[in-house]
Amino acid sequence: MNDDINLEKSFSGEQEETVVPPTAQALATKNRGLIITTLIVAFLVSTAAVLNRCYPRGVQNTLFSEGLVAVKDGGVWGYANNKGKMKIEAQYASAKPFSEGLAAVYDGEKWGFINNKGNMKIDTEYDKVSSFSEGFALVHNEQGYGFIDKKGKEVVEPQYKVAKDFSNGLALVYDGEKCGYIDKKGKFVIPFEYDNADSFSEGCAPVMVDGKWGFINTKGKVVVEPKYQNVKKFSQGFAAVFYDGKWGFVSPKGKEVVKPKYDMVQPFSWELAAFKLGDTCGFVNRKGKEVIEPVYDNVGAFTDDRAMFKKGDESGFINTKGRIKITGDFKNLGNFSNQLVAIQDENHKWGYMNPSGKMVIECNYTKAFQFKDDGYAIVYDDYGKNVIINKKGKEIARFDSINITK
Repeated sequence: MNDDINLEKSFSGEQEETVVPPTAQALATKNRGLIITTLIVAFLVSTAAVLNRCYPRGVQNTLFSEGLVAVKDGGVWGYANNKGKMKIEAQYASAKPFSEGLAAVYDGEKWGFINNKGNMKIDTEYDKVSSFSEGFALVHNEQGYGFIDKKGKEVVEPQYKVAKDFSNGLALVYDGEKCGYIDKKGKFVIPFEYDNADSFSEGCAPVMVDGKWGFINTKGKVVVEPKYQNVKKFSQGFAAVFYDGKWGFVSPKGKEVVKPKYDMVQPFSWELAAFKLGDTCGFVNRKGKEVIEPVYDNVGAFTDDRAMFKKGDESGFINTKGRIKITGDFKNLGNFSNQLVAIQDENHKWGYMNPSGKMVIECNYTKAFQFKDDGYAIVYDDYGKNVIINKKGKEIARFDSINITK
């Protein structure tokens, strides 16, 4: 299964490693003959022990997408509904979730797209594809990367070394030297001028100039001056920035609302952002005030008004006021989602607890993932099967694997 989320997302005791994007590596190592043409800019907090994030990049926030989920059964992939019934026969070498009415499927040699009836709508002719986003899908053939519409028309002919999905109406493209942005007609809105860059989020995109990171808006105007060693994409109105060995946050206007002074930070959630300073963790609000003092050994992000904490031998959950709501002898903790949280007991088995601290799904599984917004979760049984369950713990179906990564 591709939704392999580590259920310990929090701060580790290790110093955070500054992200070096692959294209920057390519530029730095070009003289040694190393050619890197893959652009995957991961603006993530790198930790050894991490607590389950809400949804990792590329993973949908519902288990069933447009009523179906991609499942592997008997060595091949098909699609099942929320009753566990196969609606599109398992027949593909690989398959992705439905998005905007179509799903990418792989016949063992090439990728194409089917509709929810299982009819092939775009022939299998591409080496790589992404799911549809904002009406277009990223595709790759021997000429490079381009984009197709839902009729299979190549609206942007494959030609680029690297490209990323459309976001905020623009797509990042890379020619092997510089990055720029095109619109949905393939016209350049922002020309090739950046050493490295990433997709737009909340109207801003991270860009690198002379080894420093800043942000531009969709018009190409610089809104945060490139002066940071590392940044994360905007989320809930703020972006984390790394300067002189410390992390802080900036607004879309470039104001440092939280001065870089923390060893690690997590994105804002429920109006608060977790931070690590030295050996302790706490929370800061959107005005930069430390509203939950750094007295914890480890914390997770707030979800459903609860955040995981560890302090000495004590562990559990606090609310946004910093009050302890749940404590216990937990082997491991996840994040609340849909009013349930995955808990690992002393026997290394996983189950689910509600916000009152009551176990509502017993610890019977070898691995458990967050409940998605549609009320379903994936767990692993003793035989390694992927099991779909609902919030009452009812087992819907078992499959060899399940893919919810677009």
